[in-house]
Amino acid sequence: MFIVASGMTLNSFAQLFLLPTPFYLAEVWFPLEKRSLVIGIAFYSNLLGFGLGGTLSSLIGYYNIVTVSNILLSIAAASTISFLIAVVIVRNKPKIKI
Repeated sequence: MFIVASGMTLNSFAQLFLLPTPFYLAEVWFPLEKRSLVIGIAFYSNLLGFGLGGTLSSLIGYYNIVTVSNILLSIAAASTISFLIAVVIVRNKPKIKI
């Protein structure tokens, strides 16, 4: 259980940096006239991810496919990996102007 709690704690710290990322990327990568579209897509994708995560985890729990601690551990691992990918890959403006 300690591993799951540690993963969820790392997940909460990662969200502090990941949630404002679409707004920063829209400002850096896209021209002014396309920023609202990019921010809208990123915002609704975030909501869609929360909705799918809640729905799928409740279905998995209902059908007792895996235990809750395994679900939380996998979510924490996926969030940590995505955080590390964002830190390593996303540095500056893209080379090609979009």
